[in-house]
Amino acid sequence: MNDTAADIVCRPIGHIRSRFPVPEGVPVQAAGVPHETATLEVLPAYAAGLRDIEGFDHLLLITHFHRCPRELLEVTPFLDPQPHGVFATRAPARPNRLGLSVVRLLHVEGRLLHFAGNDLVDGTPVRGPAGALQGAAKLIPARPSRRATPCVRPHAQGAQRRGAGWDELPSGLLRKGAPCRAPAGPPIKPYVARFDAPAPGRIGWFEGRLDDLAGRRADDRYDRHTPDGTKPQP
Repeated sequence: MNDTAADIVCRPIGHIRSRFPVPEGVPVQAAGVPHETATLEVLPAYAAGLRDIEGFDHLLLITHFHRCPRELLEVTPFLDPQPHGVFATRAPARPNRLGLSVVRLLHVEGRLLHFAGNDLVDGTPVRGPAGALQGAAKLIPARPSRRATPCVRPHAQGAQRRGAGWDELPSGLLRKGAPCRAPAGPPIKPYVARFDAPAPGRIGWFEGRLDDLAGRRADDRYDRHTPDGTKPQP
């Protein structure tokens, strides 16, 4: 590995303000605690980057697991007693210790982004938030045209709901869906967003274990010096 690749530096743009002071007891996934609230406090130097972010329902938070002292390749995750390769899990003790949380944006107050679905400890550095299109783009009938015209509008069920943040998405970010017929003209193909909202598929060892997500909390296994991240016996 050359020096340029080895010396990549990422600086936080802000920090999480959460009711969890330590990793032990933190929810293991944001999806399991949709009503758990917290705040991202963005540093003043990055405040201008928040312009238009209030137009999104959900955010992607790229975080750094700063309280995790180790980087492992095999771990025993919170949802399964069997060890797995770390890249097949959501365990924090991973190379680079980067995390990704999908949270629901509640409101914006200056440099404060209040959100629900918190699974992060207080003080967690955030590398960057991004507006998420997961579930935001919904197919609606395309405009009358003699040619295929992509037309995606956020939350077609109700115009008052926030969605993708814009009225339409660029055609380069769309993929073809099932054909439909406009009020006039030949059959055309509608489009749906092709990122942040993948089609349901295989979920590996998580299959059958997601029902336990809401009640599962982190312990201190990744703060202790065991080879695979299992919690040592007292």
